[in-house]
Amino acid sequence: TDPNNIFMSAVGDPFDWDYSPAVQTVQQAVAGNVTSGYGKNIDIVTALIPYTDDILLIGGSHSIRKFLGNPAEGGVNVSVTDIIGIANGAAWCQSPEGVIYFFGSRGGVYKMEPEGGIPSRITALTIDERLADVNLSNNIVSLLWDDRAMAVRVYVTPTNGSATTHYVWDVRNEAWWPFAYSNDNHNPLAIHLLSGGSAAERRVLEYGQDGYVRMVDVDASSDDGEPIESYVYLGPFSQMMLTEIDATLSENSGNVIWSICSASSLERALEIKPRNAGRFRKGRNPSQWPRAYIEEGYLRLSATGCWAMEKLIAGMEQVSETTRRVMRSNR
Repeated sequence: TDPNNIFMSAVGDPFDWDYSPAVQTVQQAVAGNVTSGYGKNIDIVTALIPYTDDILLIGGSHSIRKFLGNPAEGGVNVSVTDIIGIANGAAWCQSPEGVIYFFGSRGGVYKMEPEGGIPSRITALTIDERLADVNLSNNIVSLLWDDRAMAVRVYVTPTNGSATTHYVWDVRNEAWWPFAYSNDNHNPLAIHLLSGGSAAERRVLEYGQDGYVRMVDVDASSDDGEPIESYVYLGPFSQMMLTEIDATLSENSGNVIWSICSASSLERALEIKPRNAGRFRKGRNPSQWPRAYIEEGYLRLSATGCWAMEKLIAGMEQVSETTRRVMRSNR
């Protein structure tokens, strides 16, 4: 009934909501509309981000404000942006370095350093179009910082229980990795990062739509009995001949299948069935000589289960227009 307002309990007592106690103190409960330093928010409040003891970030439907100081002593309320908002709920997380990541109210994922600067859109040149179609009224968006992976996990869970795609932002490599669960009931409605002294105590927990709490295990070979399938596309390549391919996998890696995805356009290359497939096994592999032509396409690596590639060397030759015409006539 009052979505532009913020209410805060007394310091140290979450059950004390007396905004007008007989004895006024700087630790009493506070309502935004009865403080001189804050007042009501300019739009609907969607997120409260406690950055430090002195900085509270207030996300709105189309704004971000920064509240400095103690609201019971006045405080200072300044604008960060009046254009970019934050999605409702737990659609934000914070890295150990203090960087805030959040899902924008109009799509896209942003990062921001609250000490200075405005939010920057880290999906702008990659998966922005995918996230632009996310309906925040029908999806629960949650972000979580994954310490072990040094990554931001972005969950987009439809409230109707349908299939979806989640994403991981690899901070070190600045790369997005989409992933999906084979069982739609595993899409989480809530997430939590446990903290502790040992690796076993630092776990990502996911509360699925079937009522179970599961933990993310990076060493698991299956997902509740379902095989874990993964793939990556290398490229794109245009009018190239793949002459040689040489790979070194880790000693504990599973087998990796390599294949060629080639078509008249890069879009079609992602949709057709791969060809000229070969296999890499754990450790150092002997060179393979496919002599495979790529008109417009990619080199695809795929596996079922855990795998890790340490090195991949591919020999490529540019195909001339004359040679390409001869190859087409011989198909």
